[in-house]
Amino acid sequence: MQYGVILRKTRKDINLSQEEMAEELFFTASKISKLETGKQTLYMTDLMQWMHIVKRVDISFALVSGLTVDQVMKHLFSEEYLKKVSECALFQNSNGVTAADDVEKNTFDLTEEVQEWLKYLNELIREEN
Repeated sequence: MQYGVILRKTRKDINLSQEEMAEELFFTASKISKLETGKQTLYMTDLMQWMHIVKRVDISFALVSGLTVDQVMKHLFSEEYLKKVSECALFQNSNGVTAADDVEKNTFDLTEEVQEWLKYLNELIREEN
């Protein structure tokens, strides 16, 4: 699967260069480039770290939940979705800042919030079909 397009978009959305992302992940800039172009295998741990840095843990959840790269690109960067996810307590702490650490600790805890978010994702995909 070609995840590079998601990696590049999320990195650019927070205005990080490949070199800066490499520093954050303790990778080389060459590895970042290869990941973004699909020339290197993307491991789940790398994906989770990347999405934590770019504060888009929701994308990790979506991919693990079965969304395709095309579906993620179509839906999870839309203005409507970004507004909805910014309001979701699952992805926010008490100050309104993405709480990626807290979310990752509860990855498999299907709380009401997770179920609500998954329901919303499924509705987006059904509308597509």
